[in-house]
Amino acid sequence: MRLACLTCALLSLIFAVSAQPPDFELIRKDLEKVDSLIFTFNEIKAYLFIKDLRKQQLSKEALLLLDVYDARIDFHSGNLGNGLKKLGALKERVDRTGDNYIIGNWLLSKGIFHFRKREHEATLALLDSASTILARLDISMNSPLIFSLHFKVLTYHWRLSDVESALLEAQALIRLLEEFPRETVYHASVHYSMGSIYNSRAEAELARTHIAKSIVTASRLGWGNLETDGYVVIGNSLFNDKQFDKAIPYYTEAIRKIQVFEGQQAYSLINYYNNLGYMYSMVSDTVESYASLYRSLSLAKRLTGTSSLEYAMISSSLAKAHLHFGRTDSAKIYLSKSLQIKESVFGSNHIELAWGYAGMADFFFEQQLYDSALHYIQKSLVVGVRDFNSINIYNSPSVSGKETSNDVFQLMGRKLEYLVKAGYQNNTMEYVMIARELFQSLDTLLFDSRRRLKDDLSKIYLMDDMKRVLEFGLEVYFGLSKDYPDSVIYMEKFYRILQKSKSLMLVEEIEKSKWLASDPYFKDLVKRERSIMSNLAGITATSATRIDTFSTKRLNLISELDSVRGELLNRFPGYHQLALREHILSLPRLAEILKKKNSLFIEYFVGEDYIYSLVWDGVRFSCHRIDQSEGFRANLSLFLEILSEGRDEPLEYEEAGFYLYNALVREAVKIDRKNFRAVVIVPDGFLSFLPFEALIRRKNGLADFSQLDYLIRRYSVEHSFSSSLLAKEAPALEATKYRILGLGAYYNKTDSQRRLPGSKRELNSIEKLWEGHYFYEATKGNLIDNASKFDIIHVAVHGVSDNNTVNGSYLEFSKEDRLYASDLYSIVTNARLVVLSACESGLGKVMGGEGVFSVGRAFKFSGAHAVVQSAWRADDGASSVIMEYFYGQLKKGIDSNEALKLAKLSIVNSGDNKTAHPIRWAAFTSYGSVAVGEKPSLATWLLAILGIALFLLTRHYYLHRR
Repeated sequence: MRLACLTCALLSLIFAVSAQPPDFELIRKDLEKVDSLIFTFNEIKAYLFIKDLRKQQLSKEALLLLDVYDARIDFHSGNLGNGLKKLGALKERVDRTGDNYIIGNWLLSKGIFHFRKREHEATLALLDSASTILARLDISMNSPLIFSLHFKVLTYHWRLSDVESALLEAQALIRLLEEFPRETVYHASVHYSMGSIYNSRAEAELARTHIAKSIVTASRLGWGNLETDGYVVIGNSLFNDKQFDKAIPYYTEAIRKIQVFEGQQAYSLINYYNNLGYMYSMVSDTVESYASLYRSLSLAKRLTGTSSLEYAMISSSLAKAHLHFGRTDSAKIYLSKSLQIKESVFGSNHIELAWGYAGMADFFFEQQLYDSALHYIQKSLVVGVRDFNSINIYNSPSVSGKETSNDVFQLMGRKLEYLVKAGYQNNTMEYVMIARELFQSLDTLLFDSRRRLKDDLSKIYLMDDMKRVLEFGLEVYFGLSKDYPDSVIYMEKFYRILQKSKSLMLVEEIEKSKWLASDPYFKDLVKRERSIMSNLAGITATSATRIDTFSTKRLNLISELDSVRGELLNRFPGYHQLALREHILSLPRLAEILKKKNSLFIEYFVGEDYIYSLVWDGVRFSCHRIDQSEGFRANLSLFLEILSEGRDEPLEYEEAGFYLYNALVREAVKIDRKNFRAVVIVPDGFLSFLPFEALIRRKNGLADFSQLDYLIRRYSVEHSFSSSLLAKEAPALEATKYRILGLGAYYNKTDSQRRLPGSKRELNSIEKLWEGHYFYEATKGNLIDNASKFDIIHVAVHGVSDNNTVNGSYLEFSKEDRLYASDLYSIVTNARLVVLSACESGLGKVMGGEGVFSVGRAFKFSGAHAVVQSAWRADDGASSVIMEYFYGQLKKGIDSNEALKLAKLSIVNSGDNKTAHPIRWAAFTSYGSVAVGEKPSLATWLLAILGIALFLLTRHYYLHRR
């Protein structure tokens, strides 16, 4: 009896310790297969698999877990009512087990129910709880945790359009999957999600990279549907980038996969053949274009009928193809057919019908029949805008940002384009005046929409998308300024648009920085706000040790950010009101600034067809329009190729450089006033990467780079991210000593690719001239900890640019120690001058409305008054020579812009054809200019004057004595 009792006690102890019956682990392993079936939309197979599992002799806990899975399969299958009934009946038993795996699965299942019901708050709350509980389990393949994170990604991305939160959850999921011993369907899915998210952020290269990984994994695992979807996404991405020749193979493969898995009559083939036909027309393959489009039309006819919207869509595509290949009669027939179907389906008012009329408008616009084009685009607005009934082109809808859809905005933009082209090509001033009024409405709508956006990334992408509207506005006011040269108002309007297209966020942030000196408590709040925002941007899955820690940390940061912003808004309401103001200079104010700087001025806007510029020649402002002709593009390409490749072709370089000088710079410097020694340039688009100083003023025909007449021989070039910033430059201080923070790269003797011997030479030479603190093997922490303590920051490390994301460029102190552009947004430098003697520190992703997102721009954002940055991988030896000379000139009190000019000329004038090549000296550009050298004191000036006076008196005495 005692033995039996002891045995029972031991068994009870074993089960108490393990908390799970012996069969539970085996069932959990089997359920991994069930999860995989559910994930790949094989719900019936999953249900049958569970049915087979129930035939075994199972414990109560294992059967309970199967019941939870049953309910989950119901939710995935769309049987919400039955699944919810099952799940509700299980709640008490689940709680009683106290088992995290069962509880986590129950919460996950309830979260999926709310996801299907589109109840987003409940979905996220339940999935957060599920992922937190499931993440505590130490098991090899935690597929329920994967589901939790997966559905959070879907909720944030597809339901809430919260791209940043979706990206964070997807990164957490990738980290979790890195621990798996083999690739699974989950790997394919998460890369597909990452690709879709990056597509939403307009980061096409990153999107295509992740989708390509998804395709490879899905193909290896035999998941044909996801593989097909991947080909389509990459095809669409290339299609949107107008890389039609590269998109065609992806679409072709997607069609082949669909035919294999779904058959020749699959409905999805209608759209894919349609897109493929359009792409073939864009690469002028007439045969394949018509073949694809007629296949699509035939499928639409067979599957949906000749009165369907699908048939209307293909008819419209065929019309465009006919128009592209010059068959205008056929184009009109198919357009009319498409419009007729839409009218019968939608009646008199619907946005799809509006786009039908817009298609007809495009047809007439291509024929340069502008009156007919305007008639149809006006009809599109009548049927697309509620309570707008005027078919008179003089009238446009009265719009507001809250009520106006993106479709209506696009239709109004199209009307603006027609009016501008019709007005100037037909010399119809009436149309130009209508265009002016319409642009003012769209301009107001665009910036009202921008003010309402809370997150910076949304503002950036809005302005990038709408840059075309600003281009039409420039065309309107450019024409008016030429037709009415004595009217200053049109040139003022032209200049306002230029300013609105440049570094809006940067200007706002610098304006806000004025508040930092007003109140110590305010300064602390702003510093906390920036730090939290930076931490949110940096909290990726790779930085979190556990998924539950990751989710908790993120939620805590969001809560903390809301608290800080609430306090800022309550105690300092004017701070956030700054974002609602326009920080716009007037032309008289700009002229005053430029006269004070003794500088000429050019500001650019790079459009699709033209480059627009505003020029100050020292006396007056003028507007210009530069045609991006084949000749312009050819010379630009040749110039940059010779420069970037270091090719020994001085005569070809001279020819191309002279062409670009005449096209881009000559209007500002043609009078060549002797009192102006600098040109201020506000670049845009690809011009941000053009070294203007290396352009050629005059051709001398000498085949020697050291003898070419570069622009730098006459002028120094100061760049600015926006002309609005010229009014915000801080005046030179009168201090006699400036302290410098010098940061050098680590020196790895075994890694020849990463050696920077010039870094050590630079810091050595600067340290001889300037008092400061020097780190020869610096870390990111050295910069962050000391950024606000020094007047000059000099960084000589590796720099890497990222052309795909807005915050991905970085400075590399070591392989594991990188300072990203996003890190700088939480730092307050207030340095007089930041010198980035680092490769590519001036490169990054180009976005309309903001410019280049480089590390240099990030330093400007953090408070630096002037920044010297690099546009390419400069020669290490030449860089150290330039920097030594540059700091020597600064020490003499010469401003940073002129000092950089003299440093570059020291290379040009002392070199030969090879060593004077612009690749060695033209990489560095100066954004802003400050004087930071030692200023002679008043006593020094008085002594100098007394010395001169004494010399003159002595000389006078001896002369008269004779």
